[in-house]
Amino acid sequence: GTVGILLEHKANPDIADEDGGTPLYHAACKGHDGTVGILLEHKTNPDIANKAGKKPIDVTESSFHGVRRRLKKAMDEKKFAVLYATGTVKPSVMKLCVIGAAGSGKTTLLEAVQRTFFKYLFTSENQRDDPTCEYERTMGINVITVDIPGVGRVSMWEYAGQDQFHKSHGVFFSGSNSFFILLISLVTGEKRRQRTLEKLMDEAHYWLSFLRASLHGHFIPTVMMAASRGDCCPDGQRLLEQVASHMRDLFHGKINITEECFLLDCRKSRSTEMQQLKHFLKKVRDSFMKSDVRYPRLCELVTSKLLPALRKKEEDPFMETDELVNVIEKEMCPGQDKKILDTVVDFLDSEGEVIRVDNVVSINPLSLSQYAIGPIMAPNTMKWHAKAPNGRMTKEEAERAIHQYLRDKRIRIRLNIDTILKILVNLGFCFKLEDGSYMFPAHLPLKELSQMWQREEAKYKVYVGRRYVCSTPSIFSPPTFCFFQCQACIKLDIKSELWRDGIIVARAVSFHVQCLVVIERLRAVEFVARGGEGSESECLSLLDDVMAVWNDVVDQHSPGTEFKMEYLSRQHLMEHRKQPAAYSKENIEAAKQKGPTALITHDITLSERLNELLVFPPLPACPVTDSAVIQAVVACGSAQWYSFGLNLGFNDDKITRITHDKPAMEEKLQALFQAKAKYVSGIEALESLALDICRTLPSSIIGGVEDELAARRDNCV
Repeated sequence: GTVGILLEHKANPDIADEDGGTPLYHAACKGHDGTVGILLEHKTNPDIANKAGKKPIDVTESSFHGVRRRLKKAMDEKKFAVLYATGTVKPSVMKLCVIGAAGSGKTTLLEAVQRTFFKYLFTSENQRDDPTCEYERTMGINVITVDIPGVGRVSMWEYAGQDQFHKSHGVFFSGSNSFFILLISLVTGEKRRQRTLEKLMDEAHYWLSFLRASLHGHFIPTVMMAASRGDCCPDGQRLLEQVASHMRDLFHGKINITEECFLLDCRKSRSTEMQQLKHFLKKVRDSFMKSDVRYPRLCELVTSKLLPALRKKEEDPFMETDELVNVIEKEMCPGQDKKILDTVVDFLDSEGEVIRVDNVVSINPLSLSQYAIGPIMAPNTMKWHAKAPNGRMTKEEAERAIHQYLRDKRIRIRLNIDTILKILVNLGFCFKLEDGSYMFPAHLPLKELSQMWQREEAKYKVYVGRRYVCSTPSIFSPPTFCFFQCQACIKLDIKSELWRDGIIVARAVSFHVQCLVVIERLRAVEFVARGGEGSESECLSLLDDVMAVWNDVVDQHSPGTEFKMEYLSRQHLMEHRKQPAAYSKENIEAAKQKGPTALITHDITLSERLNELLVFPPLPACPVTDSAVIQAVVACGSAQWYSFGLNLGFNDDKITRITHDKPAMEEKLQALFQAKAKYVSGIEALESLALDICRTLPSSIIGGVEDELAARRDNCV
């Protein structure tokens, strides 16, 4: 395209217009993913702000997921470049991460691979073969660094398989030096019934999709697949290879699934299969140590020397960020710039070595995941768990569960419950209620949607809905909806009602406006707003606000998910259909070219008018005040302005171009109205205001919009 040609001819990618906006700024504002990618490839600076102090990331709408992810990656790379400039080394330890469902044998496998010959001689393999033998379930995540015989030094991360713990795993899925093992069990239940190929496929797909969703798109993890209970399944190797082959095809280009896969009896530490696995892990580790993976030298020193020393102390494993920065300076690099050391902490957080939340750092992921999150998030079927009736948990109950676990496990460590709850609130696991207790959505019960979202024809006249659908093989990471529920209740001034897989938020009581959000098996999420007669603007405003919160949570907790937006049938929403029909964004855009009353068809049984489907609100009535028109134009996502643009025949891109810098426009608009003192019909005021907006913007941005506005004046609806 034009941008690529200009850059190939040495054009300056960081040139700014009279308002300080760079090409990247304008491309990000319009959501032009391809242009943003080209500019970033040519090393444009993502941190340049315009004269209003806005960076490209600040003006990128939350729905432009691809653009936001590109910008965040570029900003991180630029931030960490200063660390790499100080020198790099190879990481000294490879992470071995084992994932899989509860009871698949992850703990047993890790015990077997690190078992020495001496320990093997004095341990009964027959006892380990006993299917009735009790095993201790992993709480959250277990982390241990050991020398595996025949392999070398490895940091082993075991992720608990119980559903409740999945809510925390995404926080710890990180690290460019990680190798993943996906372990699936070929049998189920005490009677060890063989599982079907379909069940094995579903389980492998879930865990790989979970992993892909939790990692940034630019990072492609390497995964080896293994199956446990090989002694109970004669054709286990064939089943495992079928599953692995299908997953390679499904996740091609997204996850690197090795050709090697192993059928194991995880209790047999000296079996031929276990020795083959160790030999393979040694090859992986040797290959990793010879690879081009590099760590900033300072970060490697902190990881290999300082953090282990700090973790051995019997003290509170949480530190203030400034305190940790001072310790790094004192112990590792006296006189170093503290801004660089603060960036070191950010880098270690991105690699999962520490967890940074605002000004608090957990220097030991084990302390946060197993000792704190473990007892709080554990299901009530486990020995150690906090009581959380209907999702509510008091500070005392959380503290009691944590201390009971530490006492029973004889772990000598001090954990401050206030610090832990502060971290959990900031991470999105819970939010504080007015009575001082905490709401944990992960502990909420399941409820029937028909009970929570009832049909009331006399009360609700306006319906509008959207749906985000994941592209195959993506899913939304399991913690996403839980975190969204917390953030919606924290960020929006609303009244809410929650259950395990749904939330209803409400405001604007005079119009009875409320918004339903439900997630469907992690593959789709629906947003439906409804209200009384005349509440179109309020419904759209609430819908926009709720979806913006969702988009922010997805960017943070499910960055690898690929999905698209659909428009739900208004007719089906009013009828409360369980599976409402939906129209693609492409269908909607094509219909917009025909005008606001264009007929859009789903199938032979369903057709709807575009203005009814998108719920265009009525334009301001005559007479209209200056403040009302300003609010209509300036408000982010203003339904009045959007409808006005469509009535003029503009597509979404032109509407965005006119209103691209809404926060900076408000002051100019106020001055324009005070000078004109216009009190005419709403549509004329808006049209005149649009012309004024055009005159205040750089001509390089507006192009021919002003002329088109004037030409369409007489055709305005």
